[in-house]
Amino acid sequence: MGSPSPRRIRISPSAPTGAEESISGNGQAGHTGSPLLCTIRSFSKISRRSGGARPGMNSRTATDSPVRKTLWAWTVGTWFGVGLMRPGPGTWGSAAAALLWLLAGATLPHSPLPLSLLTLAAAFLAVAIGVPAATRVELESARPDPGHVVVDEVAGQWIALIHSRVDLSHLLAAFLLFRFFDILKPWPARRLERLPAGWGIMFDDVAAGVYALLVVQALQYWIGR
Repeated sequence: MGSPSPRRIRISPSAPTGAEESISGNGQAGHTGSPLLCTIRSFSKISRRSGGARPGMNSRTATDSPVRKTLWAWTVGTWFGVGLMRPGPGTWGSAAAALLWLLAGATLPHSPLPLSLLTLAAAFLAVAIGVPAATRVELESARPDPGHVVVDEVAGQWIALIHSRVDLSHLLAAFLLFRFFDILKPWPARRLERLPAGWGIMFDDVAAGVYALLVVQALQYWIGR
């Protein structure tokens, strides 16, 4: 007559002990983790493998290395560091452009045409190189239209000074008028500001510079005739 098969007893996980007990024929009991404990352990392993990041979080963290700055773009965008001056970096950028224009006017012949052509060319160049520079600096600063980008103020100020007389009164008028229109942003400056990246950064100041240029020329005509 054959020996009876080993008797196996399983206790349900809903038992108060919260664990499974298996008793084999040799009388030894073994313990396995409860379903809740297994679930917690599995979640812990998954979290460790994924780095514990929350869903929807940006992949960059505070421990990541900082973004490397593009030297030429930051040099042009901040206008050789002028944009890092406080307070009012935009005002400092306009002042730097105005002083450069005054210095050029003092060294060129007294005829207004050479200075006007030079100012027009400088403004065009500032816009042409300012758009990609401002785009790059905005990207690396991780915020829209960062205040330390002042090449737009430089270009706008030079536009306001095209064909202006080389003296302090006209320089001050062009400076104040450009700052006024740059802050007020009359149409279409506000709309141009919505252009993407460096285009929006530059062309609202171009519009402000054109407004200032028109008023300065009108003042020169009516007061200086």
